[in-house]
Amino acid sequence: MRQRRTILSFLGALMALVLSCGAVAQEIDTTGCYLRDPLPLGVCRVQSVTVDTTLNRIRITWRVNHSYGVAGYCICSGSPCLALDTLWSVTDTSFLCTTHDIATRHSYCVFAIDSCLHGGEMTDAVSNMVLQVDADSCSRAVRCTWNPATMAATDIRYVVWYWADGQLLLDTVDGCVSQVQLDITAMRLAVRVQAIGGDQEVWSNRQQLLFAHPDSCRPEPQPEPPVPAVPSEPFVPNVFTPTLSTNSCFSPVFPPASTPDDYTLYIYNRVGVLIFQTHELQECWNGTYRGELLPRETYVYHITYRFADEIWRKTGTLLLLR
Repeated sequence: MRQRRTILSFLGALMALVLSCGAVAQEIDTTGCYLRDPLPLGVCRVQSVTVDTTLNRIRITWRVNHSYGVAGYCICSGSPCLALDTLWSVTDTSFLCTTHDIATRHSYCVFAIDSCLHGGEMTDAVSNMVLQVDADSCSRAVRCTWNPATMAATDIRYVVWYWADGQLLLDTVDGCVSQVQLDITAMRLAVRVQAIGGDQEVWSNRQQLLFAHPDSCRPEPQPEPPVPAVPSEPFVPNVFTPTLSTNSCFSPVFPPASTPDDYTLYIYNRVGVLIFQTHELQECWNGTYRGELLPRETYVYHITYRFADEIWRKTGTLLLLR
């Protein structure tokens, strides 16, 4: 009698757990279940974990369990099983997870139960995939990444489905990264990833992108950078003859593009006496000092000028011929 009460208490607790965690379609009579030797229930195998793009929810599908006595299925999420949903139906082989975010990774497994709450073997969990897409709106370079799908198969391949303006492009990869270069005229892109392993498959969430119009991506013409003003050194004659009709007056010659802002010319004799000075570019030295023509001799010139806020200096000698 004590053993019978213990079994009844256990069954009552298990039933309360199932009723609290799942949606019950009908009342199940468990009277006499403690006296029954349960028949082993066959293994349930998840066929697919996908995202219902219409409802934006994760959906799990599995095969019908044809074992004798099956009354429904339990959908377990998490590892270990952290949440339990129950379907009291042998014909339902699809379950929509209304509480799970499609942008978060989850794992699922399914096992059959009979009317006495005896459960079948729980197979390996299958996880969903969360797809992330990075794209350059102007170059149309696209990079997709996702978490690995978990399933019973050891050889898993991934197929990335790209719909660019309705045109389908497939990329099959072994890893969890796919990169494509779309045509520059593409305006819209939708992407999903399919994982295939044996007779199981997993579909990721769908990502959609809208690209910028190609005309808005053309760089505006940039003005030519100004050529930095670099002065050219003036041409300075090293000899002149005041008594001739040509080359009779000494003056440095600046190129037209290198006209200085400030300018001073100094002429010294060989003992260092300043005999000529001017700030005018058009003014030259005619070889005289205090109204008298100086003798044939070597003289020293010193030029100071400012160009582009920099001070430049030039010193040299010149020969006066007579």
